Amino acid sequence: MSQSGGEISADDPLHGRALDYLKWGYFDGVIDLCEADPKGLLDKPSWLSWVNFYSRMYARGDRWREVEGTDVVGRRVATLSRGQGLAEVAVLAFRRGDIRAARWTVKSLLAIARGQSGVVVNAHPTAILDLAELVLRDLGDRDDAILLVNIALGHPGRVYVSLDDVRLLAFLLSELQAPAALWADWALIFVQHVTFSFNRCLIFNRSYQDEKAANWAMKEDARSEFVLVEVLGIAPKIAGEILVEVAKAWDKDPLAEAVSSRVPNATTSVYNINNHELWLSDDALKMRYFWRAMTSAHEQALVKNGDWAIVSCPTQDYSMAVAQPWRALEATFKRSIAVPLAELFAANPEWLEWDRANLSSGAQKRESIFLEKLSDPKRAKMMTMGDLLLLLEKCLQEPALTPVANAQGSRLRAESTRWLRQYYDQLEPTIRGNIFRPARIRQEQIERYRNRASHDEQVGEVDAYVGRVIALSILETLYWPALRQMGFVASL
Repeated sequence: MSQSGGEISADDPLHGRALDYLKWGYFDGVIDLCEADPKGLLDKPSWLSWVNFYSRMYARGDRWREVEGTDVVGRRVATLSRGQGLAEVAVLAFRRGDIRAARWTVKSLLAIARGQSGVVVNAHPTAILDLAELVLRDLGDRDDAILLVNIALGHPGRVYVSLDDVRLLAFLLSELQAPAALWADWALIFVQHVTFSFNRCLIFNRSYQDEKAANWAMKEDARSEFVLVEVLGIAPKIAGEILVEVAKAWDKDPLAEAVSSRVPNATTSVYNINNHELWLSDDALKMRYFWRAMTSAHEQALVKNGDWAIVSCPTQDYSMAVAQPWRALEATFKRSIAVPLAELFAANPEWLEWDRANLSSGAQKRESIFLEKLSDPKRAKMMTMGDLLLLLEKCLQEPALTPVANAQGSRLRAESTRWLRQYYDQLEPTIRGNIFRPARIRQEQIERYRNRASHDEQVGEVDAYVGRVIALSILETLYWPALRQMGFVASL
């Protein structure tokens, strides 16, 4: 969340702490700070009042009752852009019994989402999820509820800082009888939340002299186990298996073991999956995958084909389903990296000549991806996902960010690294990952999902669900910086 629209005074650290607590999901802590503010500055009509407003709306319970009237909040939200604040206004209208205003605001929100390739700017998905629940309960509108859930599934950044949001998403997926494949999306959200929650405990203990905040963070972290057991009771039986495999895929073996011990004892409800066509509609895909509009028509078709296939697969072999998102990922990297580099090499033939003249035969073999594949435009278009990963690993490793050609190094590799540096913020997370965006390309995943699905080996249902969510998460990681650069981030 940016801080546009106001300034934090260096002389008043209370304001900075309030903003931090809002970012990290400690909403009750923000409200406590507001109520204890000796200067009353947090209540002034500035970005600080937004901190107070959002926190009261996100805290759930009855704390929203102290928010100003819907009309006052609505006028303020009208000054924001890209749909920010509309979900909160709609939720407030529902809670105050103004169903007509709530219905109109929901329709406006969805119209904005359609016009923005599915993106609605929100600091957290909390209000979107609350709104989906209210639309389903008070209006009985399953179609709009499904679209709102897809916006929540596509929340840019993926990390749900609120455990209540993780829980509510699961209950909505269950109530709306979402396709089983989408439980892999929930599983990834749960894994990312657990990772985030653990690190939040560490940060609250180290960075703030606030014992209450640290205790709250520890209790929230511990509560995730109870939420897990509760969710396994309302999810399809396969959700537990999916969660185990998603945890393993993101190197969370202790979590995978903890889930495995609970899956056999889960009292799974009767879950009749209703493959509602709306889950596969263009609107749903647009809202579920904010990045899809940034890809080519061919790549968009692959993503759509993949989701259709994984929901509608008529046999036990899901190869065709998992292959599609990996093909989309491969095509994206090929279009944006391999082809432009091949064109750059073709325009500078002296680089290849230098490598041929100066590199030993062993060095030329080690750098064959540059000398043999990228130097041939036809072969560059045929590069595999494994080739593309090798290219990224060679060019995005430290200290090779500012390479110079010499007798021991490839000129082609140096120039590739120099060219790729302009996209470092987008590309580096796709091969490194981090604690909040763990999706990264690994050779074993390419072998297990991309290559296996493209040959004659059968891919089972759970493997297909997990392989799909890995590929789509990497695409999200790739495009998230671009979304941020376009200004689609929450501001105050």
